[in-house]
Amino acid sequence: MLLALLYYSALATPVPTVATCSLDQSSPPGDLTSCPDSSLFSVWRPRARFIAPEGWQNDPQGLFQRSDGSYHAGVPVPPKSLLMGQYFHVRRDVEGLRLLGRHERLGKPEHTFNSMQWPSQIYDIRGVFDGSIMKNGYNGFPTTIYTGTFPSPLGSGTNEGVGAEMQSVAYTEDNGASWIKLPFGTTDNPIIWDWPMPNLTGFRDPYIFLSPTLSSLSGNASGAAGDYFLTISSGIHGIGPRLLLYRQTTNVDVRAWTYLGPIVSVSGPSSFSAEGWSGNFGINFETASVTRLNENGESLDIADTGAVDFIGFGTEGGRDDHEGHWPLWAMVTYSAAASSSITANIVAVGPVDWGRAYATVPFSVAGNRSVLVGWAYEDDETLALAPQRSYQGSFTLFRDLFLKVIRNVDPATPGLNSAGNWITRNESDGSVSVLTLGQRIVKEVTDEYRAKSVVSSPAAVALTGSEGFVPFATQPTGRYYGIKATLTWKGSTVPSDMPIAGFRVLASDSEWTDILFQPANETLIADRTHNSLIASYGTQIEVAMLRLWPILSGNTSTIQSLNLTIIVDNSALEIHANDVAVITTRIYPWLSASIGTGFSVLPPANGVGNGNVSFTQVELWDGLFRHICPQHMDLTFQLLVLVVFGGAAWLIVQRQYSQSRGMLPPGPSGHWLWGTAIPKIHPHRKFEEWIKEYGPVISFRRGRELICIIGRYDAAVDIMEKEGGSVADRPSSIAAGDTLSGGMRTLLIGSGERLRKLRKALHAQLRANVATEYQPIQQMNAQYHILDLLNDPANHLVHAQGYAASVILSLTYGKSSHTLSNDPIVQEVNANQTRLGAALVPGAYMVDAYPLLRYVPGYLSDLRRQHQMEVTLFRSQLDSVRDQMVENKDTRPCFAKMILERQEEYGLTYDETAYLAGSMFGAGAGTSGSAISIVIMAAAAFPEAQRKVQEQLDNIVGSNKLPTFQDEPELVQVTAFYLETFRWRPVSAGGFAHRATKDIIWNGYVIPKGATVYGNHWSIARDPEVFPDPERFDPQRWITPDGNAIREDLKVFQFGFGRRVCPGSHVANKSLFINTALLLWAFRILEDEKNPIDTLAFTNTANMHPLPFSHPQRPKALHRARHGQHSRPSSRVSQ
Repeated sequence: MLLALLYYSALATPVPTVATCSLDQSSPPGDLTSCPDSSLFSVWRPRARFIAPEGWQNDPQGLFQRSDGSYHAGVPVPPKSLLMGQYFHVRRDVEGLRLLGRHERLGKPEHTFNSMQWPSQIYDIRGVFDGSIMKNGYNGFPTTIYTGTFPSPLGSGTNEGVGAEMQSVAYTEDNGASWIKLPFGTTDNPIIWDWPMPNLTGFRDPYIFLSPTLSSLSGNASGAAGDYFLTISSGIHGIGPRLLLYRQTTNVDVRAWTYLGPIVSVSGPSSFSAEGWSGNFGINFETASVTRLNENGESLDIADTGAVDFIGFGTEGGRDDHEGHWPLWAMVTYSAAASSSITANIVAVGPVDWGRAYATVPFSVAGNRSVLVGWAYEDDETLALAPQRSYQGSFTLFRDLFLKVIRNVDPATPGLNSAGNWITRNESDGSVSVLTLGQRIVKEVTDEYRAKSVVSSPAAVALTGSEGFVPFATQPTGRYYGIKATLTWKGSTVPSDMPIAGFRVLASDSEWTDILFQPANETLIADRTHNSLIASYGTQIEVAMLRLWPILSGNTSTIQSLNLTIIVDNSALEIHANDVAVITTRIYPWLSASIGTGFSVLPPANGVGNGNVSFTQVELWDGLFRHICPQHMDLTFQLLVLVVFGGAAWLIVQRQYSQSRGMLPPGPSGHWLWGTAIPKIHPHRKFEEWIKEYGPVISFRRGRELICIIGRYDAAVDIMEKEGGSVADRPSSIAAGDTLSGGMRTLLIGSGERLRKLRKALHAQLRANVATEYQPIQQMNAQYHILDLLNDPANHLVHAQGYAASVILSLTYGKSSHTLSNDPIVQEVNANQTRLGAALVPGAYMVDAYPLLRYVPGYLSDLRRQHQMEVTLFRSQLDSVRDQMVENKDTRPCFAKMILERQEEYGLTYDETAYLAGSMFGAGAGTSGSAISIVIMAAAAFPEAQRKVQEQLDNIVGSNKLPTFQDEPELVQVTAFYLETFRWRPVSAGGFAHRATKDIIWNGYVIPKGATVYGNHWSIARDPEVFPDPERFDPQRWITPDGNAIREDLKVFQFGFGRRVCPGSHVANKSLFINTALLLWAFRILEDEKNPIDTLAFTNTANMHPLPFSHPQRPKALHRARHGQHSRPSSRVSQ
């Protein structure tokens, strides 16, 4: 979305001066955090590599070369997010490696990347994580085995359990254009889910590979005889990382794998080398891979005696910086036991990349090549400017892997036989060779870089170290260039006498980065101390260990030259040295003048010396390349035509319309065509900033749509309540309403006969006098919730959702349920709610602003597919109730039974009936569970407020009986506490869209007929006139001065406004009361001092859910927490 330029409306009331955004790069930066989202998109964005169009990007996925020679590459991304989240996979298809190495943004993500896989099944509903490809897999088609994740504790820092990460299969019949997951079942997905040993730190990232060597060693003792092997990355808590090895049981079945044992077992955190050559094993492995290399590339020939086996793995928890990660390789030899278990004996270890790269993985390419690529992450750890960049991360450049052999090494070299990232080999002629992992940028990319650049050749020069920075005579014209050079040290054989030498890049007088080799301590560094004037970006010096080996020629020993290839791709910097050491990092100069380059030298480490360094074969490649994928041009042209002509026509109408009406509320300006950019992350917070700037009611345009935001309490009462009949309608919702919901979701249906009959059916079952009948179910399940927390406090988010799901499943379908962690129906419904929440975020889909986009082929295909999944699920649940009724079984009273009995009276179709029940279940379970988790968060974060509630509970209820609904009138502190959580962190923070059905006049402004109106709960609840000191959590604001009742003059709009108030509000309030009462009666909830709660960390969905947080809890008395346990059944199963 294009840059929205903010300004003060001339008609608005004057407001205090606030920080303004200046994009002037000729002077030092101001407060760039005040700039709109995406406004810095092109400032640091790489263009000469594989990069997602926007949002978060990390590990490479689904890499393989098709039979026609083209490539398939994918990446996991959380949709519409700049943070790690619920991953799905997108892919890109190109004809050659030179195109895999480059990409430029072209419109929205779906225009250049295509959806590969997304969370859609119970076994991967939290996210689709890393996997790898078997070219001839299921039914002979390319097949991926990937990790699907489940909503439960996950990661080496948690008490992850079996089932959090499971391996599953998907295959493609169209070379990767679409993927088909095997069905859920005991003989299908997930294919590997059970742990082979207890107490694991992880169980993910399956890597499939062929290995004649392992096939020979393994034999058939295990009963497995398939050609393929598979590793799963893992570790054992308190012991160290493990790489688990499986073998395909038979070649005919990709679903059957036999566990052979851990192929790599190391203690951790520890390092193979005591001298810093090998990184650190950490506490857990990730993204492992296996390959076999000779000097030319990949070699699977078991008879190739010149080949060496390598295993790659990412490590967690073994580094104080770089997000705790090392991407390592290990040179290994294999040995086998009689049991068919195989052990990799590690003989050398080194980093694949010494900088800000991770999750490096190789794949096979024609011509016996093993090509590696990894994730190059940003260095903006506070995410200070992530919204303004609107993207996070890219791939490294693609690299050929090979066995690097350095011959004729001087055998007298100190440390030659120490543990490091090399081994030695005695050759037949008596010489000594050093063997290590070799890697170089694939030739297709470097050839393309050079061919598409303006090439200059700075003259050879010899420098002593006193010269400092020596600019090239010909300078680059921008921030995209490459440097190749050979550096040779002469005049001294003593490292401390040799000058420090290299290059300076992206340089001006105020900003620069130096790339230097320091002979005295054998380090290659990227000195980023002065890389940017922006304080929030990282400045840590990147350090790689690199030895220039002394090479014997006769009796003379001369150290190697240093061959450098440096690629400057705007903020992405890659340094390749001698095909051995690589540093990938990030640099973020602000000034437009910061593009210069040249030689950079410093005096020797001892300050004096007779040595010098010569720079020869120097080339500067200015420009690299820029590519727009031609295969997407037709679609983009269609979109452009539709948007431009549709937008222009609307602007003409809108201009005439505006002139005939009164004055619109003030608000931020925007682009003449696109309108105002709406942040993709938590837009309700940006709305609050605009409310503070422009006033209690604001307006702005998004495409053809006029949006009005109500942001203060009195305005909400006047417009949303008193004029409730005029805003009871909903605007057209093409993405979430018409497509994803098929026009049947009550929440999104506009005014009319269908809404009337649906709400009539809901009110019959959810009105206040009926809601009291559900209190025994709520009380019982709230007691179960307390026991769940007592037995497993770490999974408190899951237990809150389990409570809500159990209650609403009973009300809707007459069932009891497993807890959230193991009930498939609950999981599927929650997945639907997650998708709905993402689609409802303002600005998530451009089709709602530009309806013509709905006619673009494929644009809404994912939403249509998800709708069919919803319909199938909701029908199946209603079918089960109907079948019980037809068979005269004892069907428990429930909503589904009631509407089936009265379906003709309400005039509902079967699909409307199924959707009404299903969406009631989804909405009720999701919102109540989130609200209960927010109560827990608030109790931990505000102990004084918690204490006041507990004092009243102790005085009125005591310790020998449970609080019940009969205590509610007296427990005003309990009610005030959960009401304050509604205000403090509203679940529906941004509210849902309404449509004005007539002109509404308010304080001299007009909200015109047809405008989209949001009551922004986040802002309304922060009205300082009504809620003094609004950021303070203060339940006492809800209590009358005498302390005996809840104020009737203060209202919370948590459940909506006017005629669109949620029908289930009575049931939800009772759930919040009884859970808050029992929680604070049973426990003293604490904040984890080591992991403070981020009270703003929530999912980016219309109904927000807290992200995982820890809270130690202490039973106030053990008998309290276990009170009533005798009445709990041994298990809860669906009936």
